Amino acid sequence: LGIVNILFGQVIIIGQAGESFGALYAADTGMERVLYRDRVQEICGTTNCNESVTLPNAACYMVTVILGPDPQCPGPLIRCTTVRGQNFCNGAQRYVQRRFEIKY
Repeated sequence: LGIVNILFGQVIIIGQAGESFGALYAADTGMERVLYRDRVQEICGTTNCNESVTLPNAACYMVTVILGPDPQCPGPLIRCTTVRGQNFCNGAQRYVQRRFEIKY
Protein backbone atom coordinates (compact mmCIF):
# COMPACT_ATOMS: atom_id res chain seq x y z
CA LEU A 1 0.00 0.00 0.00
CA GLY A 2 2.90 2.35 0.77
CA ILE A 3 4.50 1.73 -2.64
CA VAL A 4 1.18 2.40 -4.42
CA ASN A 5 0.86 5.66 -2.51
CA ILE A 6 4.37 6.75 -3.59
CA LEU A 7 3.72 5.79 -7.23
CA PHE A 8 0.40 7.64 -7.25
CA GLY A 9 2.15 10.76 -5.94
CA GLN A 10 4.76 10.49 -8.71
CA VAL A 11 2.05 10.18 -11.39
CA ILE A 12 0.39 13.36 -10.10
CA ILE A 13 3.73 15.22 -10.17
CA ILE A 14 4.38 14.11 -13.77
CA GLY A 15 0.91 15.31 -14.83
CA GLN A 16 1.48 18.70 -13.21
CA ALA A 17 4.79 19.10 -15.05
CA GLY A 18 2.92 18.98 -18.37
CA GLU A 19 0.45 21.59 -17.13
CA SER A 20 3.34 23.77 -16.01
CA PHE A 21 4.94 23.58 -19.46
CA GLY A 22 1.65 24.66 -21.04
CA ALA A 23 1.54 27.75 -18.84
CA LEU A 24 5.23 28.47 -19.47
CA TYR A 25 4.82 28.28 -23.26
CA ALA A 26 1.76 30.54 -23.10
CA ALA A 27 3.72 33.14 -21.10
CA ASP A 28 6.66 32.88 -23.51
CA THR A 29 4.36 33.30 -26.52
CA GLY A 30 2.81 36.37 -24.93
CA MET A 31 6.17 37.93 -24.09
CA GLU A 32 7.56 37.45 -27.59
CA ARG A 33 4.40 38.87 -29.13
CA VAL A 34 4.17 41.91 -26.87
CA LEU A 35 7.87 42.75 -27.30
CA TYR A 36 7.51 42.60 -31.08
CA ARG A 37 4.30 44.60 -31.08
CA ASP A 38 5.67 47.19 -28.64
CA ARG A 39 8.97 47.70 -30.47
CA VAL A 40 7.75 47.47 -34.07
CA GLN A 41 4.11 48.52 -33.95
CA GLU A 42 4.32 50.72 -30.82
CA ILE A 43 1.13 49.28 -29.31
CA CYS A 44 1.34 51.21 -26.05
CA GLY A 45 2.84 54.48 -27.23
CA THR A 46 2.66 56.78 -24.22
CA THR A 47 -0.02 55.03 -22.16
CA ASN A 48 -0.25 51.86 -20.08
CA CYS A 49 -1.96 48.95 -21.78
CA ASN A 50 -3.41 45.52 -21.06
CA GLU A 51 -4.19 42.60 -23.32
CA SER A 52 -5.59 39.11 -22.87
CA VAL A 53 -5.32 36.47 -25.61
CA THR A 54 -6.63 32.89 -25.71
CA LEU A 55 -4.49 30.50 -27.74
CA PRO A 56 -5.83 27.65 -29.91
CA ASN A 57 -4.91 25.01 -27.29
CA ALA A 58 -7.17 26.70 -24.65
CA ALA A 59 -4.16 28.24 -22.88
CA CYS A 60 -3.99 32.01 -22.59
CA TYR A 61 -1.78 34.89 -21.58
CA MET A 62 -2.47 38.24 -19.97
CA VAL A 63 -0.19 41.21 -20.67
CA THR A 64 0.27 44.36 -18.59
CA VAL A 65 2.58 47.16 -19.75
CA ILE A 66 3.22 50.02 -17.31
CA LEU A 67 5.18 53.05 -18.45
CA GLY A 68 7.50 54.77 -15.97
CA PRO A 69 7.72 56.78 -13.95
CA ASP A 70 5.11 54.97 -11.91
CA PRO A 71 5.13 53.61 -8.34
CA GLN A 72 4.94 50.09 -9.84
CA CYS A 73 7.59 50.90 -12.46
CA PRO A 74 10.13 53.42 -11.18
CA GLY A 75 12.52 55.24 -13.51
CA PRO A 76 12.20 57.90 -16.20
CA LEU A 77 12.34 55.77 -19.38
CA ILE A 78 11.31 52.35 -18.16
CA ARG A 79 8.57 50.04 -19.41
CA CYS A 80 7.58 47.26 -17.06
CA THR A 81 6.01 44.42 -19.01
CA THR A 82 4.43 41.48 -17.19
CA VAL A 83 3.01 38.45 -18.99
CA ARG A 84 1.12 35.73 -17.11
CA GLY A 85 0.57 32.45 -18.95
CA GLN A 86 -2.13 30.04 -17.87
CA ASN A 87 -2.56 26.46 -19.07
CA PHE A 88 -6.39 26.39 -19.01
CA CYS A 89 -8.49 29.51 -19.59
CA ASN A 90 -11.93 28.05 -20.19
CA GLY A 91 -13.14 28.63 -16.64
CA ALA A 92 -11.35 25.62 -15.16
CA GLN A 93 -11.15 25.64 -11.38
CA ARG A 94 -7.67 24.15 -11.40
CA TYR A 95 -4.93 25.71 -13.52
CA VAL A 96 -1.25 26.61 -13.47
CA GLN A 97 0.17 30.10 -14.05
CA ARG A 98 3.70 31.14 -14.99
CA ARG A 99 4.86 34.75 -15.23
CA PHE A 100 7.62 36.68 -16.99
CA GLU A 101 8.62 40.26 -16.23
CA ILE A 102 10.87 42.49 -18.26
CA LYS A 103 11.95 46.10 -17.74
CA TYR A 104 13.42 48.12 -20.59
